[in-house]
Amino acid sequence: MPQRPPHAVMVTGLLVMSAVLPLAGCTPLHTIRPVQLEVIDGLSGQPAPHVKVTQMVAPRKFERQLRAVATSDVRGMLAINAIDTSRESYWWVGNNGPAYVGHGGHRLPGEFREVTRDDRTVTFIAPVWPRADLRIVLPEGFTGPVMELPMRQDVPRTSGWMPTATVPSGDMRVAIAPATIAAAADGSAHVAYPTSIGGVPGFVFERGAVLLRGQTPLQVIDAGSHTRRSRSESSDPSATFAWEIYLAVDPREQASPSVMPFEPDGVRMWFVGTEAALHAWLDAANLTTADPQLAAREPLAGRRQVTFSSALPLLTRSCTGQMSDAPQWTTQAKVSAAYETITANVGDQRDR
Repeated sequence: MPQRPPHAVMVTGLLVMSAVLPLAGCTPLHTIRPVQLEVIDGLSGQPAPHVKVTQMVAPRKFERQLRAVATSDVRGMLAINAIDTSRESYWWVGNNGPAYVGHGGHRLPGEFREVTRDDRTVTFIAPVWPRADLRIVLPEGFTGPVMELPMRQDVPRTSGWMPTATVPSGDMRVAIAPATIAAAADGSAHVAYPTSIGGVPGFVFERGAVLLRGQTPLQVIDAGSHTRRSRSESSDPSATFAWEIYLAVDPREQASPSVMPFEPDGVRMWFVGTEAALHAWLDAANLTTADPQLAAREPLAGRRQVTFSSALPLLTRSCTGQMSDAPQWTTQAKVSAAYETITANVGDQRDR
């Protein structure tokens, strides 16, 4: 049998590889480094057993997903084969905590505190946090901007923002926090809370915020809405809503803690008032739209999606760098029962 020329063999091999690789999926370039983690309860500081820790690198086209998973033992300890790539990776500790971004030489989150043990072994502390919801209480008749400000600095464990340690199984903690009303002429309100407790960073609230005026929940109109859309929403121009103001954060705007005490990515803002009051406030607030094309196409929706840098003066005026007063801690079940009672009482009064 005649032997094939070398170049023909190479061409055949390349054709086979080009056909197989897209089907099989490529694996991103990476290395593996065993890392020792100690998972602790973010509330008590005690070891947290049987907690799953996951690291993931998001795949690109034709790539396989990279994932590392390990579970803590009865002492809260685990060894995980951390993935080191040129890209960012994402970490989850338990089911309810935030997604941490891994970076550096072995792609560990900066929130994982490094500790050198007596035997000179290096361990990283990974906090696990419970689910918690935040309800912001405003005075009856309040109008104006409202800010939710996650603060960078730590506070003592005795702080009133320390969540209660136990709740019934399947329930969720709820913090009912009175807003602090600024003394400035704009009359803005803010709730500022710590994102670390007792030196353990990472505490966050669920993203579904609830605003109340007195005991009445305000309907939140998301920043993508041009105007009120639901049929259930009142057409009365005097109706008051919580209009979401979306803040677009550019990575270059990430200021140092000494300049800005709060976490930019976690800041949220609303304007409480009528639609006419919203227009007047936007006219006076000097906010820069994040997307001029959207503002031209959908004026109200576009004007409510603004750059973080243009909103920063308003945020810093509202926030004095101090924590808000301690909230009342309760549970989701108790909040739901209380709301049902209020709704039933209102219905009875209407029927009379």
